[in-house]
Amino acid sequence: QRKAAEHESDAREAARKDADLTRFVSQKSAAAREVQAAAERLEARQREICLKVRVAIDAVCAKSQADFAAKARTIETKIDDEVGREVDKAVERAAATYSDSAGYGGEAEA
Repeated sequence: QRKAAEHESDAREAARKDADLTRFVSQKSAAAREVQAAAERLEARQREICLKVRVAIDAVCAKSQADFAAKARTIETKIDDEVGREVDKAVERAAATYSDSAGYGGEAEA
C-alpha cells in the first residue's frame, strides 16, 4: 500500500510538472506572439514614416523647383528689360547719328 501511495504521489508530481511545463510553454508562445505583433506594428510604422518622409521630400523638391523657376523668370525679365533699354539706347544713338549725317549731307549738297 505504501508503494501505491508513493506511485500515486509520483504521478501527481509528474502531472503537476507537466501542467507547469504546459503553462510555461503557453506563456512563452503568447510572449512570442506579442513580440511578433509588436515587430509587425513597428514595420508598419516604419513604412508609414518612410512614406511621409518621401512625400515631404517630394514637396520640398517641388517647392525648390517652383522657387527656381520663379527666380529664373525674374532673372529673365530683368535681362529682357536691360536688353530692351540697351536696344532703345542703340536705336536712339543710331537715329541721332543718322539725323546728324543726314543734316550734314543735306547741307553739303546745298
